[in-house]
Amino acid sequence: FKPKTDMLWQTLVLSVMVNASGWLWFISIVMTDDVVNTVIFQSCCVWCFVISVVVLKEKVTVIKAVSTLATFAGVAIISNWPCTSPDDAGKVPQGKEALLGDTLCLCAAILYALYEVLYKLFAEEEEGEEAGPEEAEG
Repeated sequence: FKPKTDMLWQTLVLSVMVNASGWLWFISIVMTDDVVNTVIFQSCCVWCFVISVVVLKEKVTVIKAVSTLATFAGVAIISNWPCTSPDDAGKVPQGKEALLGDTLCLCAAILYALYEVLYKLFAEEEEGEEAGPEEAEG
């Protein structure tokens, strides 16, 4: 087994993306409210849908759109469930720090969605290369 140069570059790109996403999310936790952080990061399903339509040229179907909206709505509903006492309300980050945390979390969500779409793109390319010679023989 000798890895292809393309495969090594794809692995490097995907590794950097998934680790950068995790790092941005981890940094954003202390700057944002837990609920807001959860909702923003879980928006990656929406970003994944949008990016897959643009990059992979996937069709927008009713079932995909409804599924994406239902997933995001479910996260938003669960995230609004009261889980802290009123005494903890004053400890929620606000102002520029919260804006920076929200921005970092959004970048993490978009980066993770891009990672998922590129992973699928690279996997489909690899499957296509493997299927080529077999089809020529048959």
